[in-house]
Amino acid sequence: MKTIIGLGLVLGLSCMAACDEDATNHGALVFRSSDGDLTPPPTIGLSIPNGLNDPSVSGLDTGFGLATNDGLDEGGGLLSTSAGRSVARYLVECALPPGDSITKDVGEGLLELHGLLGLAPEWKEGACDEDCQQWVSACLLARTNASGQEVWIWVTADHPAIGLGPSSAYPLYEATYFGNVLAAEPTRYACRGTPEGQAAAIANGRTCAEDFELCGITAYDDCVQHQRCIDEQGFYTECAEGATADGAVYPTISVFVSTPE
Repeated sequence: MKTIIGLGLVLGLSCMAACDEDATNHGALVFRSSDGDLTPPPTIGLSIPNGLNDPSVSGLDTGFGLATNDGLDEGGGLLSTSAGRSVARYLVECALPPGDSITKDVGEGLLELHGLLGLAPEWKEGACDEDCQQWVSACLLARTNASGQEVWIWVTADHPAIGLGPSSAYPLYEATYFGNVLAAEPTRYACRGTPEGQAAAIANGRTCAEDFELCGITAYDDCVQHQRCIDEQGFYTECAEGATADGAVYPTISVFVSTPE
């Protein structure tokens, strides 16, 4: 049995506070955490803004680093539209660690994208292999809310950048997310948490919890049914796709929500 790490990550929804208008006025588009201070409290994790409407990606080549034009095209794909740049922002936040960033010249100015979670730091300069793709995908799926409404969530994962651990402020288990949105044939999966967690997520405005199909996610009824996922003392990891545990196994990110007011 693996040791449970007493560390989680708080994620909120919405990009509005993350766009640095002063920087934009000076010819740079800067996307960063609205918190400013990225230093996590002891054993708690850190909070970041979150509001991804759709985790679809384009203009990416996982065979090259995000900092290169071959990896993340400055002249097309995600960086060619405002909505796409928001997706790129979340993607870089998921992949790169705090204090790291990449800069892209998007024609109207420099776009600076900051790291925050550090699930795949190797993708900055090098290729993103299947493990890298699946970790970043789980992060994007967990951060998706079709309405874009601001919601704060607690996430756990069997990854040193996040860890497995509870939060008394976010006690209700919504779902576990996994898949590969970066594959040639993208996959998006979730297994539902407790009925109380589902109800609380919906009440808090998590639209995917109300209708996973709306978010393009295939949802399974139970994370432990048919031994679909590994149970790490109440934290579910390494989930398999399909109706049984015989499908491909993915790394996962689980979402916990607060009790509705």
